[in-house]
Amino acid sequence: MTPIVSINHVSTLSMTERNGVITGLTRLAVVTGLVSVDYSVLMGALEQAGIPAAGSGLAGTGFSDLVLVQRNPRVANDDSGRVDVELVYGLVIDNQNLSDTSGTGRMIFAKSRASAQQTTTNFYRVNGQGDPQQILVQHTFPADDPDYPGQTIQQGGEIKVMLPETNIHFEGYVNTYNPSIIRDALVGTINAVVWSNHAPGEWMCMEVGYERIGVATNGFPRYHFTFEFQHNYDGWNPTAVFTDQRTGQPPPNLVPDVGFVTIPYHRPANFDLVFGSYFEGWQQIL
Repeated sequence: MTPIVSINHVSTLSMTERNGVITGLTRLAVVTGLVSVDYSVLMGALEQAGIPAAGSGLAGTGFSDLVLVQRNPRVANDDSGRVDVELVYGLVIDNQNLSDTSGTGRMIFAKSRASAQQTTTNFYRVNGQGDPQQILVQHTFPADDPDYPGQTIQQGGEIKVMLPETNIHFEGYVNTYNPSIIRDALVGTINAVVWSNHAPGEWMCMEVGYERIGVATNGFPRYHFTFEFQHNYDGWNPTAVFTDQRTGQPPPNLVPDVGFVTIPYHRPANFDLVFGSYFEGWQQIL
């Protein structure tokens, strides 16, 4: 008997949508007429002509950005010659560099979380904006002070302050032969230009993970990627500050780029060239 393939059984046909964009689709293909001997019947079902290939796409409005990311065959409980194949489709970004500025609606999905972290600093920004200003304090000693009688001494101050740390998590699909190149190009880098509404140097890529899930229609291996970025309001590059050894604090009126210097320690990267996609719920291209 020649195996027969039928797809889209209503009992298991389902779809997911987020913010008006179709993000996933599940279909069921049923293969009958197979000769069941052992587990090889499962691969035999996947090899049938009517079963979509891994990485294949879908036609139709709203579905064209979905690709087949999982094929899950299972022998039916009541029929050893029947295999049910669950077909799972997900969103994909087709370009190797994750970029898609064509306006077709492909998306990388994002989620965010934030926490507060205490840090010690000798500088501040007025109302959290503008260039860093040195914290200055002063004191006038009484006339009978044994060391500084009647003197007014000014010095740099130090504060402990709670600053928010925002993390953004991105995930999407990438077709590439070299996932490690994408990882190494991003991990530990900071934004070279304004990105996600914050100044250069304030975002750092903390983590890149990937897992191979199949082969794309263009022949490239397909990977599911995850990316983690963290924001630092003071910027990620460290600042070296001149300290008066007599007081252990910076002297007053330090000259920018002389008395305190931001060290370009971290490698910059233009995240715009990496994530040129529409982000979920955002009306701009980042």
